[in-house]
Amino acid sequence: MMSTVPFVNLGHGAQFRAFDMHNGRVLKLPLTEAETQAVARRRRNIIHGTLEEIASLEVRVQTFMNSKARIPAMITHDFTNASDFLKLMGNPHLESASLLPEDTPIKKWGPARVVYTQDKVQIVRNLLQYLYEQPSVAATDRKKFKQLLQDYIEHVYTMWGFGYSDYIFKLGDLGIDPQGQVVSVDLGEFTSDVTFMERAVTEKWWHDNANHLKTDFPKMPKELEQLYLGMIDEAFTTDELHKRWNKTHTCISCSQEATTIAAFISMQLSEIDYIDRL
Repeated sequence: MMSTVPFVNLGHGAQFRAFDMHNGRVLKLPLTEAETQAVARRRRNIIHGTLEEIASLEVRVQTFMNSKARIPAMITHDFTNASDFLKLMGNPHLESASLLPEDTPIKKWGPARVVYTQDKVQIVRNLLQYLYEQPSVAATDRKKFKQLLQDYIEHVYTMWGFGYSDYIFKLGDLGIDPQGQVVSVDLGEFTSDVTFMERAVTEKWWHDNANHLKTDFPKMPKELEQLYLGMIDEAFTTDELHKRWNKTHTCISCSQEATTIAAFISMQLSEIDYIDRL
């Protein structure tokens, strides 16, 4: 008889439960729609780009479920340098979604049937909590925080080069691997849509980290907020986004797709031009 593997529950966010596998990896199991709704109801989810406008519960739940459904395509994207890309996210590995039971009216995942493992890392929210609890920020801690921001900026720039980006910019949900490198942990908060990212950058969604009305974001001490906002505002601009977006994205499927689309558009435009001359 197979014994139960004692994976330790590390907690959950709005999308996944995390379990320590005791081998340097973490197992991520998706929350059901009902669990996601319960989490969303407890949180004061202010709409990005606003100070206090609350998103509807239905919209929040649907956003969380749809975001999880996009993860497999990102993890399995056939980059020629896929290992470099996956390392930025803690080397995620998809497990069979069939491990989850079939949906029922009470317990269902819908398109969000995503199970994956990931490297175990130190979560930045713990550092922010430590800093927040100090009576004042020591010079050494301020220096450490500034280095974290510099590393984070370079991490985002690298992700932009691959044509992907975290659009939530939740600083506390980042991870630091054993080599001291910044790692993106929440894979359900990524997009490959540059137009969507233009909006996120233009509206400076990372300001949520300093919005004290948005309680679902781990906060830094107020005396570090100007350092944070100054560095990130300067680094994340639409000019930088377009300068870096997709510049290191090399894969067979996208190249073939781009060629096919270009050829099709060229053919269609030539036909339109011909018809217009009749």
